[in-house]
Amino acid sequence: MMVRYRPFIVAFLLPVLIILAVPNSARAIYQLPFPLPPQDSIYWNQKTQLALRNGDLPNALIAFEHYIDSLTSRDLRDKMTFNWLLNLVRRDPRQTEKPTLADIRDLVSKRKAELNPEEDRDRIWRYNYLLAQIAVLEGRTDEAVTLMLQAIEGYPDTRYADPGRESLLPDMYNIASRWQAPDNINKAQDFISQSFATDPRFNYIELTFWKQYFLQVGNPAAYIRFLERLLSDYQKKMEAHPEFQDELKHYHYQLQWIVNNERQELQKEEWNKSRINRLPVSAPLGG
Repeated sequence: MMVRYRPFIVAFLLPVLIILAVPNSARAIYQLPFPLPPQDSIYWNQKTQLALRNGDLPNALIAFEHYIDSLTSRDLRDKMTFNWLLNLVRRDPRQTEKPTLADIRDLVSKRKAELNPEEDRDRIWRYNYLLAQIAVLEGRTDEAVTLMLQAIEGYPDTRYADPGRESLLPDMYNIASRWQAPDNINKAQDFISQSFATDPRFNYIELTFWKQYFLQVGNPAAYIRFLERLLSDYQKKMEAHPEFQDELKHYHYQLQWIVNNERQELQKEEWNKSRINRLPVSAPLGG
């Protein structure tokens, strides 16, 4: 009887045996709606947290370096920076257990000096990015611009599936543009257009930064003119770099949709204003 059903028993048990033979981390991919992070990243994240709890900032930096190394671009590796150190800065002068901004600057500068410029490029650009933020907070804008440009120069040349989500480079260019020309928006836009034309890594422009600025100054028409300029920039880059045409064409289509939508919104706003202006003025009560 057992022999008769043996093929069916084997056919039933074989998938189970295969699953049991797969490592737990791989099985988790099929048991969870998303993959687990790499095991190395969990280890180095715990090491970072432990060093922070012990007040050991130098080793927290080193552990976080290894944490970043263990990730991939799909894990948003290239969006991760050391800016979390700024959250540790002493805000209340009565506090003594927290570091000052100068303490963070000195710590990061010392660690950066220990690194190899060729082998540790991915770490150095992140430290330059943090030092640039510190320089702005300390009122040294010119130095901040220099450090941000150094961070941009050291940023990796990676082709991202979704640069808006996975890359920090568009944000870095936006920040550098405004720091260089805080009172000259045209000069800031020139910097973006020139950088977009000359940097083959820079094929996606983050617009949220710019829309917020034009909303603050109350000039949506200028925002649309800027978008129209970017449409031309995308077209020129597609012609100059056919190897990036597929990627650039996709973002050009997206930008065209945004431009059309912004034009419609502006037209609605202008029509509503004109409609209000055409309404008759009510006579005062009792007049």
